[in-house]
Amino acid sequence: RRRHTRYIGDWSSDVCSSDLDLGLMSETLNGASNSTHFIIASYMTREDFQNAGALTQSCPEAATMLGSLMNSASPVSDLAIVPIIEANDWTVDGAFTKYDMRMNLENEEEYAEAWSELMESNVESGSVTSSYGLNRVLYGNDEFTHFVYIGASDFVTLTDGATELTSSKAFEKFSRKVKGMREVLNTSLVIPVKAWPRR
Repeated sequence: RRRHTRYIGDWSSDVCSSDLDLGLMSETLNGASNSTHFIIASYMTREDFQNAGALTQSCPEAATMLGSLMNSASPVSDLAIVPIIEANDWTVDGAFTKYDMRMNLENEEEYAEAWSELMESNVESGSVTSSYGLNRVLYGNDEFTHFVYIGASDFVTLTDGATELTSSKAFEKFSRKVKGMREVLNTSLVIPVKAWPRR
């Protein structure tokens, strides 16, 4: 079947730049969403993001890549995101749990504080062993306003860690703190197809 792809952009780099974090991800289990894959291109700064358009227009490889995408996928959404919390290197992980949420901006700081506390506690206990983050959707937030993710080396490690995390006292405390702050709209399993870390 035809792939449905969403593009997620935050601040890292463009295909023709030497400073690149790019990933093709499979949304392996994501409920009723039409999206089967997403491409994430990360920009280190807003200036890099701004310059990426010009770079893409002058880069033959970018034109080839975009042409290939249009022939094999049907785009369903474009998002620009801002990382609020970003820990460890997501490009080396083999599986992710992603939680899409709707949250008022006024609650973001307090939620981020509680999320950081939860993650730090579970890193200490060994339940979280790799990357994690909280992101705000800056543009394209008609579906959700924020998402958090937790990465792991593989699916088994990811699900074992999730079981330990959700049964921890730190999670009970987190749940009390953020009650009423956000609505979780979807939980998905994301498996990287290929990552191109910045050089």
